[in-house]
Amino acid sequence: MSKILKIISGFLEILLGIPIIGIAIVWGTFLVMPIGLLILHIVTLVFSVKEETKKHGSILGIVAFIIGFIPFIGWVLRIVTGIFLLIDGFSKKDQSSGDVNGEIIKLKNMLDSGMITEVEFEQKRKQLLGLL
Repeated sequence: MSKILKIISGFLEILLGIPIIGIAIVWGTFLVMPIGLLILHIVTLVFSVKEETKKHGSILGIVAFIIGFIPFIGWVLRIVTGIFLLIDGFSKKDQSSGDVNGEIIKLKNMLDSGMITEVEFEQKRKQLLGLL
């Protein structure tokens, strides 16, 4: 779920980062759009924590809301935030390599204790490494 929310909020951040268009949207919606985007960043952050995915894009989005009204700095920060969110949203791996290594170690322990078979271990290991 966080991937979809990151993609949506990433596109919206980039849209607000375009100087003339962003200003028109912000003031044309009487600040409803930036406040809605702040809520979207908070929801995305909650899902990211729950799903153990990257959180930096959502945190940057919250910061962008706070200082996003400063003309040049706000535009740049919104574009950077949007790029981070889109990269996270479109990335194929949801887990960091440390999480994958930890999962493989857990699987190996399960294999050693006889809880799973060698075939199950190899299949899950390949799935975690993105080889399937």
